[in-house]
Amino acid sequence: MPDETQRVLTAAIKTMEIYDYSYRRNINKLEGLTARYWPELTQYLTLQSATLLELLIEYGSPVLVVQAPSDAKQLMRKVGSNFLKKSKIEAVVASASNSLGVKGIDAEQEQLRALCKEIRRLQKKRQHAKGKVEALTQEIEGVRKMTPVLGKMTAAILFVI
Repeated sequence: MPDETQRVLTAAIKTMEIYDYSYRRNINKLEGLTARYWPELTQYLTLQSATLLELLIEYGSPVLVVQAPSDAKQLMRKVGSNFLKKSKIEAVVASASNSLGVKGIDAEQEQLRALCKEIRRLQKKRQHAKGKVEALTQEIEGVRKMTPVLGKMTAAILFVI
C-alpha cells in the first residue's frame, strides 16, 4: 500500500488529469467549429489562447466583430496585454471582415460561446490543479531531487508509479 504522501500526490495528479482530458476534448471541438465559422482566426491566435477564447465568448462570430471592431480590439488588447502585437490584433479584425466561414445563426453562436466559456473554466481549473501537483513535488524530497533533470510533472508521475 502506498504511503499517504504518494496517495496525496496520486490524487492531485488524477484530479489534474480530469481537467486536462476535458480541456483537450473541448479544444478539439473548438477546432472544428472555428474551421467552420471563422477558419482564418487560427492563423493569428492559437485555440488555447485566452485572447481567442475571450473574443469568441464576447462576440461568438466574425460578423459581430465586424460590427464592433474597436470594442473587439480593446478586448484583445486587454486580454493579450503586452504579449499581443497591434499588428496581430489588426489582422484578426481584418480576417473577421474577410472570413470565408459559414455565417452562424444565433443558436450556433451561443453554442460557440458556451464551449469557449467551458474551455476557459477548464483552463483555470487545470492550471490550479497543476500548481497543486507542482507544489507537492517541492514537499517530497525524492521528487524534488528529480525535478531538475525530469521536470516537476514527470518526476511526480514517476514517483507515484
